[in-house]
Amino acid sequence: MVQERVIEKVRKMLAIANDRGASEGERDNAMRMAHSYLVKFNLSMDSIENTDRDRVKEEDTLRQANDWSRACMNAMSDLFFCKFFFMHDKINQVDRNFFIGKKSNAMTAKELSLFVVRSINKEANKTRKSLKADSKFSRSFCEGATMKIIERCLKLKEEAIKADSKDNSTTSTGTNLVLASFYEQELEQNLKFISDNMKLNLKSTPLKQKATDNTAYARGMMFGEQINLNKQID
Repeated sequence: MVQERVIEKVRKMLAIANDRGASEGERDNAMRMAHSYLVKFNLSMDSIENTDRDRVKEEDTLRQANDWSRACMNAMSDLFFCKFFFMHDKINQVDRNFFIGKKSNAMTAKELSLFVVRSINKEANKTRKSLKADSKFSRSFCEGATMKIIERCLKLKEEAIKADSKDNSTTSTGTNLVLASFYEQELEQNLKFISDNMKLNLKSTPLKQKATDNTAYARGMMFGEQINLNKQID
C-alpha cells in the first residue's frame, strides 16, 4: 500500500508533462521533484527496514532496439535506483527490457525510459524527413540525443548526492554519504535479485557509437537538452 501511494504521488508530479501550457522549466522541474521525492521515500524506508521483498522486475519490449536506446534506458534506470538489462528475443525480433528495483522506482524508470527513447526516435525521423536526409542522419541524431540524456542524468544524480552530503554534514559528523551509499546498496540488492530470482549472470557491453553526420549529432544533442524527462506514468 505504501508503494502504491508513492507511485500515485509521482504520477501527480509527472502529470505536469501533459499540460501543454507548462514551460520547459516547469516540466523539467517536475522531473527533479519526482526524483527528489523518490530519494526521500527510499531513504526513509531504508532507515526502517532494509529488505528486497518489494523488489520487482518491470518488463517492456522495444522493436529494433540498439546501442543508443539501451544506453539511454540504462542511464534513466541508474538515476532511479534500478538496474537495467535486456534479453534479445530472436523469434519475435524484439528486445525484452528489464528494469529491476523497488516497485515505485522500477515503474518510474521504465515509463520515463521508454518515453525518452520513443521521443528521440520520433524527432530523429521527423527531422530526417524534413531535410530529406538518409538513415545515417537518424542514427547520428539519436546518438547525440542519447549522450545529452546520459549527461543530464549523471548531473542530476551528482547534484542530489552532493546536496544530501551537504545536508548530512550539518546534522551529523559529516562522514556518512547517505544517498551515495544508498545508490550502491540498491545496485547490490538489484544484482542479487537478478542472480537469486532470475538465475542470470549479466554481461556488460560498451556503447558503440557509429555517428557519421556531425550536423545530425549536434541537432540530437540540442534535442536531448530540451526533451522532457517527466512523462506521466500511465
